[in-house]
Amino acid sequence: TRGYDNAGSSIYIFMPLALMVIPSLVDACKKKQFSQIIYFIIGVFFLFTPFAYYLLHAFVQAYGRWEIFIVAILILLVATHYDSVIENGRRFVLDISFVILMGLSIYIAYMALFVFPEEYSSLKELLDVQKIVIPCQLAWTTAVYVIIRLRIKKKTFTHDMIYVVALEAILMGNVTIQGQGILQYKNVYGGMADARYENKIVERLNENDPSFFRMFNSMADRDDCNLAMFLGNNGIATFHSVYNFDTKDLIDWSRISYSYGNWSMGVH
Repeated sequence: TRGYDNAGSSIYIFMPLALMVIPSLVDACKKKQFSQIIYFIIGVFFLFTPFAYYLLHAFVQAYGRWEIFIVAILILLVATHYDSVIENGRRFVLDISFVILMGLSIYIAYMALFVFPEEYSSLKELLDVQKIVIPCQLAWTTAVYVIIRLRIKKKTFTHDMIYVVALEAILMGNVTIQGQGILQYKNVYGGMADARYENKIVERLNENDPSFFRMFNSMADRDDCNLAMFLGNNGIATFHSVYNFDTKDLIDWSRISYSYGNWSMGVH
């Protein structure tokens, strides 16, 4: 990885919710619920402040998985003001939300494709088929905006949105599978039958030696870095997102990690 690869995370929420964030903020201002506005501003500030990524990962490295809290905050914000937003049905606020969301989407797409690829390896390696997702996402944003604008004052609006969210869940699920790939369960760690047999071997070993020991396993490689955790032996090959900062120097000096400064490690 290069640059801030580990800081890259998703703050994705379903499009109907995303389009209702701005109307919810407007409603919060109208009701003088300024604490919610302050929390939102702090969240945005943290998103664009590298220090926050170190702070919320115990200063080990810049990591972006804390952004799941931003997702929760956005969903909670919309849920809190949902009834008021629907009751008021201000289409011009929805129009502003759509313009802001589309503007940010286009800006981020431009930066991701033409500015940051050299510093963010995941973007540099994008396939052409993956790039097609960008215009499709913009088209979906527009379609959901039109649906909400036409239906927001209808009594069946909430019911309609359930179908929209369900359709988006199906679409995004398939997009994610295409991007991440799939692995048949029966082939995990050489097949579940072999894995169960190896697990029994490890259980016997642990009964006689509960300490750390090295065990040769032909299935152990970089792609199966959590094999020891899966089988139950106290191995030193592992991958996890949270590490004790004080162990960083030890890992580098021991040459256990696959590369200097990398938490992915193993001895095979």
